[in-house]
Amino acid sequence: MWDQYRLTDNQLIDTADLLAVRVQEGLAMDGGEIRCLPAWLARPGVALSGDALALDAGGTNVRAARLRLAAGAVSFLSGPSEGALPTGREAPIDAAVFFDAQAARVREVSAGALPMGYCFSYPVAVGPDRDAVLLRWTKEVRVEGVVGQAVGALLGDALSRAGVPPQGVTVLNDTVASLMAGATLPEAADADGMIGLIVGTGTNMATFFGGDRLTKLEPGAWGAAPMAVNLESGNFTPTCLTETDHLLDAASENPGTQRVEKALSGVYLGKILAEEIPGLQGVAERGAAAVTALRDRPNAPPLVRALAAALLERSADLVAAGLAGVARLIVPSHGGTVLLQAEGGLFWGAPGYAERVNATLARLLGEGTRVTIRSRENANLIGAAVAALS
Repeated sequence: MWDQYRLTDNQLIDTADLLAVRVQEGLAMDGGEIRCLPAWLARPGVALSGDALALDAGGTNVRAARLRLAAGAVSFLSGPSEGALPTGREAPIDAAVFFDAQAARVREVSAGALPMGYCFSYPVAVGPDRDAVLLRWTKEVRVEGVVGQAVGALLGDALSRAGVPPQGVTVLNDTVASLMAGATLPEAADADGMIGLIVGTGTNMATFFGGDRLTKLEPGAWGAAPMAVNLESGNFTPTCLTETDHLLDAASENPGTQRVEKALSGVYLGKILAEEIPGLQGVAERGAAAVTALRDRPNAPPLVRALAAALLERSADLVAAGLAGVARLIVPSHGGTVLLQAEGGLFWGAPGYAERVNATLARLLGEGTRVTIRSRENANLIGAAVAALS
């Protein structure tokens, strides 16, 4: 039963191959299915050291901290200071309210002007100056006067009003922050390639590519050194989707986009299960938590348990296929080592999920390429600090 959700190795290999093609297209031109957005951040060395401020804004919360990096070791000198992020969901707010609330968190941890990393988890286009223009709001945020503006500059203005101007602001998203956090782990020194991965409410990957492979950039804009690239891989469309996947996509707020995210990420798994087996209370709203609970509940109907297990296994297998596609692009042709910095509630919160990803990935890559999976607590703040010091 539910064989349509059980993917063969041949399907997964085809998925990995197609994703690799889409990534290469994204490196060569704008507007592709996988956008490959330059983050304008070099791959840091594991010996990176210094003090920095870090700010993490996304969803409904904001966190700030002052950190010290010393050859891979990380210590929190102050914070994290946490607070609510005003979002304007009930009624629109202006930019000053939004950024002043974040500056207040920074003021609590600041001790003089320091470089700042700003993990800003909304769609932005990062420029060579490492500031980023907001493309659109998501997550029901309604803040006026920000779309089309440089968010790092707006934050800098708010910090000046708060009396704590930084030594520049580097903007990055959460997946790039995960990648940068992993880049200073001791294992990173010998890794041929690195991948940052988020699998939670949504999904995305980031990695480092040599500037010579980012052929869509103007000649001389970066050079040949590795640059962090935000793949925006959740928009990938695999060929192994089911009729239910297509129905849910057509009924979504953004039909035709984020197809692999809608098949594997936490917010959608419950919707798929509820569509296949109507009448299950709260499953669609509770997402991956409900699916995992049903899989692991001994007294749940066998049909429901089987579907829950199949959906979680397909999710993990699709993640592994995506990782395999990227790994083949960043390691030597004869094989190599990849450090995977993985974050997200589904990846680490669903029992057996990370292990399934690891086993499927090893099978798809075969002998010659070894992947080491790591996670870091406070990865967004650490990654932001690393970016500020890079």
